[in-house]
Amino acid sequence: MKRDDRAHTKTQEGGILLRKAQELLGVPIYTLSDGREMGKVHDLLFQISMYSTPVLLGILLEPKTLFHEGRYLPWSSITRFGEDAWFIADPLQVLDALFSEPPLMLRGVPSVLKKTVLTTDGEHLGEVEDVYIDLESGKLVGYEVGAGFVRDIMEGRAFIDARSRQVLSEETLIVELAKEL
Repeated sequence: MKRDDRAHTKTQEGGILLRKAQELLGVPIYTLSDGREMGKVHDLLFQISMYSTPVLLGILLEPKTLFHEGRYLPWSSITRFGEDAWFIADPLQVLDALFSEPPLMLRGVPSVLKKTVLTTDGEHLGEVEDVYIDLESGKLVGYEVGAGFVRDIMEGRAFIDARSRQVLSEETLIVELAKEL
């Protein structure tokens, strides 16, 4: 049986394993100690700092019940990343999701998706459609920016390097792009 290598979902760049964040949703998490499934990735939580690249704090697991807030797994607890499953050492690494101030989420509130992207020159680039993550370091590597269905089909989506100078607010992502000579 030939298996799809999912080249569209991961890119090897200088030894860095990149994945689109939305493709990580639903990945099951298992423990290496007893093989139990602890849950599935429900959302990604980012730490945003004005002067550094956004970094993954951890993941929210799908809530077990309707009235449960959900459970949190620190990113550093994940020991192995597979194509179809991830692993942690011990079930005690899964914590209750209690935050005094909610971190930025991929699709929750507040969300990184659908933010308007502007340049420091005032150009409207579109909206954040997805983000690329280096699974090993947990760093957000870049933003995939869409400019509308027709333009995305005709020209493709833009990639904004997360190392570029940026300001991220509740509504917008403002980036300073390098000038072409």
